[in-house]
Amino acid sequence: MSTKKCASAQGINSYLTKDQHRARNRAAEMKRIFQYLFPNGVLPHNDLGRKWIRYLCRTMAWLPVDQRHSAISKHAPWMSEAERCRLMAFGPYWYTMTSLGQKLEVDLAMYTELRTWSVLPVDAFWEDLQVLKKERHRVREERRRRRKGAKAHADSATRTKPWIAAGFKCRRTWERHGTSGHYLHLQGRDLGCGTVRRSTTSSASD
Repeated sequence: MSTKKCASAQGINSYLTKDQHRARNRAAEMKRIFQYLFPNGVLPHNDLGRKWIRYLCRTMAWLPVDQRHSAISKHAPWMSEAERCRLMAFGPYWYTMTSLGQKLEVDLAMYTELRTWSVLPVDAFWEDLQVLKKERHRVREERRRRRKGAKAHADSATRTKPWIAAGFKCRRTWERHGTSGHYLHLQGRDLGCGTVRRSTTSSASD
């Protein structure tokens, strides 16, 4: 099984399996939902709060470093010690993306704003989610190309047509004469794709 390297809470390098990596990301998404819906991320002191903290703890039970106690203290500080012990007795469980979205009542606005990619919204069709997924992929690929030094399509030579400003009507002629350095002067007439004369700053003709 593939593993991903990460730093544990104790600062010791550990390796997460694919399931543990997914659980870590989903736990972070669920915490963002809690923070978004409730002040300081503290769940209400009722049955809803008990259910939601159980969903989080059973997701975090996949992780190699047990951080459920700190999660309970942050999101359900009102929970008694006896309730905490019963909650910690639950093992790991993986909720489907659709069922967890229904349990947490995630809508499309929350899905896009909080980036809860593993918790599907209840008010969106599958086709709509695929469109959003393709858009995220496009943005991600564009960022990757920018990091490698690629120019935006709007700034490409095909769009800006620098050969026209250089006095050429044909891109191939412009490229044949070089895309940098000195360009032609128009000399008051249209230039075709044939033989052209390059202007220079050489003093050879002086």
